[in-house]
Amino acid sequence: MSYTATLVALAAIHIAGNFSLGPNLLLVSQVAAAQSRRAGLLAGIGLTLGAVVWATAAAVGLGLLSKLAWLQELLRFLGGAYLIYLGCRKLWGSAQANTPLNATTTWQAFRAGFLLNLANPYCLIFFGGVFAAMLPADSPYWFRAAAVAVIFADALLWYGALAFVFSIAAISSFYGRIRKWLDWIAGGLLTVFGLRMMLSSR
Repeated sequence: MSYTATLVALAAIHIAGNFSLGPNLLLVSQVAAAQSRRAGLLAGIGLTLGAVVWATAAAVGLGLLSKLAWLQELLRFLGGAYLIYLGCRKLWGSAQANTPLNATTTWQAFRAGFLLNLANPYCLIFFGGVFAAMLPADSPYWFRAAAVAVIFADALLWYGALAFVFSIAAISSFYGRIRKWLDWIAGGLLTVFGLRMMLSSR
C-alpha cells in the first residue's frame, strides 16, 4: 500500500472510531450545549492534543506502547476513575442550580478534554496497536509526521463540528429545557463507562 493510501485509510479508521458514543463525544456536546461554543471548542482542542500526544509517542516508538502491559493496566484504572469522577460530578450537579461543567471556566473544559484522552486506555490500544501497525518500520520521518497530522486534523474537525452543532441556539435552548434529565443520563453513562473500563479485562 502506498504512503498516500495508508494515510487515507488511517484517516478513515480514526474518524470512524470517533463516531461511536463515548466519553469524548459526551464531553464536547455537553460543554458546547450547556456553556458555549468556545468552551466546546476548547474541550475538543484538549481532546485533540491528547490524541496528538498518543500519536506522536506511537510514531516514535511504533508498537512498543501496546506491549507495555503495566501501562495499559495503570491507564485502565486511572481512566476509569476519571470517568467515574466526571460522571459523579454530573449526577451531583444535576441537582444543583448549575451543571458542574457549566460552572467551570473554558480553561477547565480544555483541561478536562486533554486529561480525558491522556488517561484513556483505548487510546493506548488504538495508537499503540492499529496506528503503529499502519506505519511501516522503515517509513520515513515525514510520513510519520504526516500520520500524526492526519490524527490532528481528523480530531480537530470532528470535535469542532460537534461543538458547532451542539451550540446552535435551537439545540442549546432545547438542551436548557431538558438539561436536568440529560445531565442524569450523561452522568450515568460516564459512570458506567468508567466502571466498565476499570472492571474490564485486558
